[in-house]
Amino acid sequence: MKTRGISEEKLLIINRWGNLVFQSCSAHNLSWNGFYMNQIAPMGDYVWKLSFYNEATQTQEVVMGSVTLIQ
Repeated sequence: MKTRGISEEKLLIINRWGNLVFQSCSAHNLSWNGFYMNQIAPMGDYVWKLSFYNEATQTQEVVMGSVTLIQ
């Protein structure tokens, strides 16, 4: 993902029990393929959290949401 004015991107995917399923600290790999521990993750709801540094406002920002994984 190419960004302008944004740096220090970090994406976390967390399951419903609060376990970290995926983490990326690279702007080149901000996508989750649906795998957890080398297996397809169970169907269900997952929380995503994206944090980044906004160079325009010089602030650290966090955006959160959820995604439903289906097979």
